[in-house]
Amino acid sequence: MKTLFALIVLGTVVIVHAQKTYPKIKIHSMENFSASEKERVKEEMALLETKVLQNEAFWERIKTCVYQCTDRRILQSERNKDCPYARLPRDGHHYTSQEVHDLLFYGDDEIGLPKDGILDLKLRIKKRNKKGSSKGSTSGCVLKISSYRSKTIRQQKGVYAAHILHEYMHVLGFSHHDQNARKNRKICEGYDIPYAVGKIAREFLGLKVVNQRFLCVK
Repeated sequence: MKTLFALIVLGTVVIVHAQKTYPKIKIHSMENFSASEKERVKEEMALLETKVLQNEAFWERIKTCVYQCTDRRILQSERNKDCPYARLPRDGHHYTSQEVHDLLFYGDDEIGLPKDGILDLKLRIKKRNKKGSSKGSTSGCVLKISSYRSKTIRQQKGVYAAHILHEYMHVLGFSHHDQNARKNRKICEGYDIPYAVGKIAREFLGLKVVNQRFLCVK
């Protein structure tokens, strides 16, 4: 999206096009990735930036989506003294769509500087879990995103990227009421913030979105 500025130069009005600055991705660490998987991660993050984070239509969807279970149940409230980040009180505030947009757009995580416009990531890959359909998890203590290899990085292009954005919402503090996706959707009567953001990202990445009828509905 471009913003227009009018400047007066020697009595002449000059229209200047200022490019909007979109958030960037910064990877701080990668664990257990093979050399080829690291290259794949670079490709996925490039897709996430170009097709999603630099797409104004995506941000419009984020700030107009109706999120279910919008209380920010801070994962970090359960941190102990050995965690590298300070323990935070549980946040019962019900976040508006605009507030969700701003947290994500300005990269308001604890890994980097607050509101620096950077999505700071710590990544880890591991073998697929034997039970359940989960693609991975995020540690509230060290803010590290762990992903199951066969369910994410080895899937079609875009799957890992959408998964990372879902997990980044956990980095920002949003949690699920239930770790079972179906039960969680039933409790919330729709998709909560991490699920909704991940599914919106899938749309812009050209991926199939299952149960779309539950997405962003009142």
